[in-house]
Amino acid sequence: MPELNAEISAAQREKKLLELTLKELSSYPADTPVYTGVGKMYVRPHVPEELTSRFLKEDIGVVKKSLDSQITQQNDTIQNLREKQIMVERMVKDAQSQMNEIIGRR
Repeated sequence: MPELNAEISAAQREKKLLELTLKELSSYPADTPVYTGVGKMYVRPHVPEELTSRFLKEDIGVVKKSLDSQITQQNDTIQNLREKQIMVERMVKDAQSQMNEIIGRR
């Protein structure tokens, strides 16, 4: 169970970083050019061709949309890990009660 607690904490930290990044991006004007980290380099996010005439205005929106998607994924991950943790705790309690029952019969 400590592993699950560590995974939940890591997912919560990642979610917090994403939220802080999104909050910071929201404070910039829409025409601010932004870059996305990819490994050890930074690249401009892909913008579909139909938006290239409005590239700078859509640029920050693409990054925000990506961050929103990642935050949603982290929320799902956290929820799944919590459900898994509850299931594991129930299994441990059941196993303990069965062991106590077996030992009590002797």
